[in-house]
Amino acid sequence: MSKTPAVRKLVTCSVIAALLCLGACGIPTSGVPGSVAPATPPTATLNPDAAAVLGHALIHAASVNDTAEVGRLLEAGAPVDYRGEDARTALLAATRANAIEAARELMEHGANVNAKDELRDSAFLYAGAAGLTEILVLTLEHGADLRATNRNGNTALIPACEHGYAETVEILIDNDIDVNHVNDRGLTCLLEAVTQGDGSQPYQEVVAMLIDDEAGLGIKDPQGLTALDHARRLKQSSVVQLLESAGSPSQATTTGSTTTGP
Repeated sequence: MSKTPAVRKLVTCSVIAALLCLGACGIPTSGVPGSVAPATPPTATLNPDAAAVLGHALIHAASVNDTAEVGRLLEAGAPVDYRGEDARTALLAATRANAIEAARELMEHGANVNAKDELRDSAFLYAGAAGLTEILVLTLEHGADLRATNRNGNTALIPACEHGYAETVEILIDNDIDVNHVNDRGLTCLLEAVTQGDGSQPYQEVVAMLIDDEAGLGIKDPQGLTALDHARRLKQSSVVQLLESAGSPSQATTTGSTTTGP
């Protein structure tokens, strides 16, 4: 059973009080006997043990979207970019849980939207790949690196195209992300949208947006096939029509083959 807000607050206060009693936070006093520490964040002098306790608590609070607890922990000096299991930060934990308000709170406190975990995912990259548009927009507002790539050499745009997340694709294109980036498989977002898609309405919207943004229609995959070649092979008639109308070349036209008359 999850803790009630009152219990969570009590737990947080108990942890913080214990750290202070042990001198773990290292908060300086004014130097006058009996004086109390000034009401300033102790982050700068937080020792490793205290950072670990508060950091892990912050990651958990973020993952369950407990914004109030996130705020209390940050005020207590929890390192906003503390890395827990798999080098995952609280912001990444919040993003993976689509905990929008916790993610917002962390970003407003300076969380690094480009910090990557051991899988080379950042909050920005994961939000794009998973179609989490609200968090994606927040990361863009807080300095997301549009050129960043994950473990597969994908930008945030490529998996969004692969999954047919039209709204996500539109957001990224509007922010001038590179539509012709080639991933480790040798594929662009257009090639991924066709080869991994089913030609349904969301994929048609994605392909249309990529065409409008001047995606390279003649770029070939490692087998020498263009997006149009794949669309024809997969019998995605509506996508074929979009690509043909845009003047997309096929393998035959890009290899210089000709048709002779009788």
